[in-house]
Amino acid sequence: MTNSRILYFVILLLIGCENPMLVNNTTNAIPFLQIETGDYHTLVLKPDNSLWVCGDGSNGKLGDGLYDSYNKLFKIEDNVFAMSGGTDHTMIIKKDNTLWECGYNYYGQLGIENTANMVGVFIKITDSVKAVSAGYTHTLIIKTDNSLWACGSNGFGQFGNGTHVSSDTFVKITENVKAISTDGLSSLILKMDNTVWACGWNNYGQLGNGTTFASKDLIKVTNNVKAICAGGGYTLVLKNDNSVWGCGTNTYGQLGNSTLTQQSRLIKITDNVLDIAAGGAHTLVIKNDSTLWACGWNNFGQLGNGTTTNQHQLVKVTEHVKAISAGQGHSLVLKTDNSLWACGNNGSGQLGDSSQIDETRLVRVILR
Repeated sequence: MTNSRILYFVILLLIGCENPMLVNNTTNAIPFLQIETGDYHTLVLKPDNSLWVCGDGSNGKLGDGLYDSYNKLFKIEDNVFAMSGGTDHTMIIKKDNTLWECGYNYYGQLGIENTANMVGVFIKITDSVKAVSAGYTHTLIIKTDNSLWACGSNGFGQFGNGTHVSSDTFVKITENVKAISTDGLSSLILKMDNTVWACGWNNYGQLGNGTTFASKDLIKVTNNVKAICAGGGYTLVLKNDNSVWGCGTNTYGQLGNSTLTQQSRLIKITDNVLDIAAGGAHTLVIKNDSTLWACGWNNFGQLGNGTTTNQHQLVKVTEHVKAISAGQGHSLVLKTDNSLWACGNNGSGQLGDSSQIDETRLVRVILR
């Protein structure tokens, strides 16, 4: 990798894929273990609403006030029903729909009315929130009235409010929003009518509008979608017919279409899919038969197929899977027996397996 490519993957990663079917927002019930990856840290939410974390704790993003890294999951908060890990900040929503945050705040991405460099423990930000997605320098939230709000850097128009004006407090963007997903410098929005809208950085065509020009306005991308996922410079959507479509950078085969060709419009990748996850440059999908498939960048073994070879089309990894999350260079997998597994980059202990050794195959993560 060139230095510029390394920088790109440091700042553009998966910040959160949103499937609105996974959480009951009426009761804030967690039907089963929830998993989420940040850049080099991991978040696990147990059915008892306790939040567990591991990995890189720099800039305070693990919320323990110590700024250390940990190779085992440890409990950090109670009464949590949703979470999102950004590059260097973490956002959680508690059962009373209050939003809490910790981590880096140089761009105002914590929404606390200042740009203090970092916050080492979780602090309350606002009320009436039901969904959150933490990006590199900005954060999106959906309030309980389905309105969309944003804070942080807006230099590429990633708020979608027609300006490039940044804000260290949350500003209202639009209404009737069902789900959100951010990559480093762009945003995806799924509306109540199942249409997908996008804004922000677009150098690789990740907005899916046929161009590579950034947009400060929300632009309509497609219809009939039930889940969205923003990766590092690319986009995945899961349609109502269970087909997966993608656009954007394809340097490592992360679009899974057997080529390395960049796409500025959505192309069909595969059918019969239950869930999707997009990482720094790798893609995970769960098929309707609960099998896990992966493609893209594999330098750390994050595809879990026992190699470090990039894959330009989806390859089968394992069976009996019901949830997935993809980070910058690591992957989390929840099996149907509720066991947690991980693979890929483990330099900061983000796999939670008590080591700092990269794993090219899925390893069991013990939950205490």
